Amino acid sequence: MSVEIMLTAANVNFVAFSTFYHDLTGQVVALFITTIAAAEVAIGLAILLSLFKQRDTIELDLLNRLRW
Repeated sequence: MSVEIMLTAANVNFVAFSTFYHDLTGQVVALFITTIAAAEVAIGLAILLSLFKQRDTIELDLLNRLRW
């Protein structure tokens, strides 16, 4: 969650400086950062779904081993 907040803060800065200097580069970079953040969320959800399919739970106390 904190990574998402930091990425959003970076996006705000890129867009603000892009607007100040009348350059679209900051907005393009912000779009790429948003895309990467969405991919991170998708990968995290895929990992959780995979764990749920294999163990029938996503409770962290029961998922203490990485090897099955």
